[in-house]
Amino acid sequence: MIKKKKKINKNINFLFKNRDLFNKFKNDFNKHYSEEEEAIRYKIFSDNVKMINKHNSEEHNYKLGINGFTDLTNAEYQSLYLRPMEIPDLEIETVDASGLTDTPSSYDCRNYGEVTPVKNQNPCGSCWSFSATGVIEGCGKIGSGKLNSVSEQELVDCDDDDNGCSGGWPKRALDWVKNNGGICSESAYPYQAVQGTCKKTSCSSVSTVGSAYYATPNNPEVLKSVIYTYGPVSVAIDASSTQFSNYRGGVFDYPSCGTAVNHAVLVVGYGHDYSVGLDYWIIKNSWGTSWWGAAGYMNMKRTNANDAGMCGILQYPVFATGCTAH
Repeated sequence: MIKKKKKINKNINFLFKNRDLFNKFKNDFNKHYSEEEEAIRYKIFSDNVKMINKHNSEEHNYKLGINGFTDLTNAEYQSLYLRPMEIPDLEIETVDASGLTDTPSSYDCRNYGEVTPVKNQNPCGSCWSFSATGVIEGCGKIGSGKLNSVSEQELVDCDDDDNGCSGGWPKRALDWVKNNGGICSESAYPYQAVQGTCKKTSCSSVSTVGSAYYATPNNPEVLKSVIYTYGPVSVAIDASSTQFSNYRGGVFDYPSCGTAVNHAVLVVGYGHDYSVGLDYWIIKNSWGTSWWGAAGYMNMKRTNANDAGMCGILQYPVFATGCTAH
């Protein structure tokens, strides 16, 4: 009986502590609920905090933390932010990039002014457009010496080969920009997080794409070479786990991460974490700087194996060449 009381007291203390955390969470992430909804969200939040605390009390190479997703179930998170991605025909579109220049042991496109600040797609399945614009921005800086922040909303509204907030492929988006005279700036065609009427004729293109390619898949040395030679690379990954959605920092090496891709991100470099002895890819996401990750970034485990890579990252790398920015 005494043991039961101790357990009850421990649970009460946990709930009181979580209530303070929950109030801070609501303030930090500007969350507002009805009275009925608040009870539901608090229960989900508490369950997620328990999972986060358990993970962080164990020995892992990455940490989890409270973020903008902590009041969502995993099913809700997947429904709002992820989309299953149609598999492209790589036999037709892949170029052999295995003969590129040898690469340094580490490289970060951000150090060369090829990466714009982290953006936020909000609850719209438009990750494909952010991944594509990241390629255009970096490629344009390499091609013309100017870093333009370009419009994801133009792709969401105007790219008929993709599906707006219902998903798409970065390669198709890059081809659309190539075939339609370029893309407008972010400021001239700002992001709305909903698909609307195409307004391409209301602004002038500031960046163009010469060509876009899938690089040789399942080869980490190829991906390193493409990043070093052509700038940031679009990749597709499996982001469906609670480990991914609650990532806070460190080298993400979740062993159960799959290869069925559902989210597009940007690889902006690679390096080595000496504290844990792991190589990693530098991932730029499109969920804002405070909503998720390490200021919107993730270090994802990198190996030398010629396979799909962590979370399928090596399966569909896309890069661009011959870009301009003015």
